[in-house]
Amino acid sequence: MHVSLETRWNWEAQAGDDTHTACYRGSRARLELRQGAAQGYRSELYIVPVADIATAIERRIAALQTAYPGVGLMKLRGEWRVTIPDTLRIGHEEHFAKMTRRFLDDVEHRRSPPPWEKPNSLAKYYVCTEGVALSHA
Repeated sequence: MHVSLETRWNWEAQAGDDTHTACYRGSRARLELRQGAAQGYRSELYIVPVADIATAIERRIAALQTAYPGVGLMKLRGEWRVTIPDTLRIGHEEHFAKMTRRFLDDVEHRRSPPPWEKPNSLAKYYVCTEGVALSHA
């Protein structure tokens, strides 16, 4: 699996608003998270196909309606934007508070973390600590 990553944190954004871009490539499409001037500095998810995946995407979006009502697709020139209703969008602070409440509830009720939590945490902290070590080398 090939990975390329570039991260920059500017103390102050050039345009005065946060920007973010991420691209995940698969064999049949790219998923692009864009948050720039064109998106009004709001995170938007785009699907850029490299194969005929329209039917599969439409089925997947339909299946998401139970858990995420109102999520949809907007066809653009050669790509789709996944439309997310405002009721499903939460900000960073609200997301952090929600995750903290979930963690504290798990601690209080002595529940084990989900199976994916351990490898994700180990990877995250390995990357962070190695980055700090490299910055001091």
